[in-house]
Amino acid sequence: MQEDDIRALLRDAPEAGCRALFDTYWKYAYTVIFRILQGSVSREDIEECTADVLGDVMLHFQVASQGSLKAYIGTAAKRRAIDRLRSVSRHAGDVSLDSDTAPELTSGEDVAAAAEASEQSERVLAAVKALGEPDASIVIYKYYYDMNSVQIGKWLGLNPVTVRSRCNRAMKRLRAALADLE
Repeated sequence: MQEDDIRALLRDAPEAGCRALFDTYWKYAYTVIFRILQGSVSREDIEECTADVLGDVMLHFQVASQGSLKAYIGTAAKRRAIDRLRSVSRHAGDVSLDSDTAPELTSGEDVAAAAEASEQSERVLAAVKALGEPDASIVIYKYYYDMNSVQIGKWLGLNPVTVRSRCNRAMKRLRAALADLE
């Protein structure tokens, strides 16, 4: 259903307009909220926040306004999710741990290994960039974005056979460059 149809329904038949608004924009609002709140709250809290956003839109959106309904919903969802995240963070900060009663808190992350992996990633990326264009883009599209030679060829305006041969040559040069770094 189009925005203009939903506006007309909200103006002329509010109940049908509400149903159309929920049916059309529920997934969109849910996705905006989920991206901000995932891992911080439960699925039920995300659904409740989505329902609150769409309810607020029904109550406060000016049907006669010329603005985009989708943009209005997206902004309202983002703001509501950020407010909810702040609330959750604030309440999580209320918990106090005594050093005597609390177990030792460790992250379980090996900081030295993470730092080494980060350095290695930087060296590999620098070596890929040193290949020059379009070889660097071909390698990145192939191995980072998992694209095939036909897709890469469309993106770069090259023949798929050319993409494959350039990729093979670039990988040989990259192996040699990385072997020199070790």
